Amino acid sequence: MQKIRNIAIIAHVDHGKTTLV
Repeated sequence: MQKIRNIAIIAHVDHGKTTLV
């Protein structure tokens, strides 16, 4: 369960970075 949550957080951060760039 924690792994899925971590993946979701990483994906969210990556998406934010791509939108910022």
